[in-house]
Amino acid sequence: MSLVQLRRSHSAICQLDQSVIERFVEKYSDFIIFLLSVSDRTRARELLDRLTDHSLIYIAEEELRGALIGEIAAAARDGRDFLDFSLFLDLVDRPPAAGPLPDCVAHVLQMAATGGGAARPLAALESVPPLRRSAALSGILQRNRAVALGLVAYASRNLRCAAMDALLEKSPDLLALIPASRFFERFTEEHSAYLPIALRHHLPDEVQRTLQQFEEFFRQQASSLEEIRRLAAETPSAERRSRLLDLIYSLQLKLQGPAADLVMQEFLKLGALDEADLDLLRRLRQSR
Repeated sequence: MSLVQLRRSHSAICQLDQSVIERFVEKYSDFIIFLLSVSDRTRARELLDRLTDHSLIYIAEEELRGALIGEIAAAARDGRDFLDFSLFLDLVDRPPAAGPLPDCVAHVLQMAATGGGAARPLAALESVPPLRRSAALSGILQRNRAVALGLVAYASRNLRCAAMDALLEKSPDLLALIPASRFFERFTEEHSAYLPIALRHHLPDEVQRTLQQFEEFFRQQASSLEEIRRLAAETPSAERRSRLLDLIYSLQLKLQGPAADLVMQEFLKLGALDEADLDLLRRLRQSR
């Protein structure tokens, strides 16, 4: 298609009633994905504004199909088993009934988390405002749980984290299928929503242990943590920064792995550290 034809197609679609656009997207979501990918920012935004939540869901399903077909092709080319990818693709096309999901879902999530699947930009969901994205993710969960989990496997980090938060709110029983590494990635920005005991039993065992270590650390080091809070509230100075770094460094040596990262993030939120300090302490810990 020429540039003139693409612009005409864009204009024609945007002038349609939203219900008509929704029916078009349901049948030709791959064309809308292509149109979004080649449009400039202004035209892409205009088209996105005309899409309903159902249209966003159809597009997300099509992009996930593309990711899984790519995995099947790569596995076939390398002589690897692609049965799990094929079974997952079937779940995208035919939503599973209520009850436990088949083993292929957890297997694909694990393979994606360990490098078997690259993050792919999902043009529509990546670009819409957070409230629209949240509404679309809720719709995806209601329509097909496998698609929501597929986003955790193949979406970029921000969308993956949003999908996990939607699962936490709407279907926490599915969280156990997600590899622990995905949670630790999420916790670098937000972990408080995952702390309630009523929700925690849905998490993988390794994640539950990490959150327990995190809470026990704060109970055991209460006096040191109070000193850190006091210093963090003081006027910034070289002396204050040196005392904070010394105190936090001595504390971080008492923890290992993801629990230590969680504690460092908590200090960042308190204002006791900045990003440069956090990076310095992380490198010092790794060098030991």
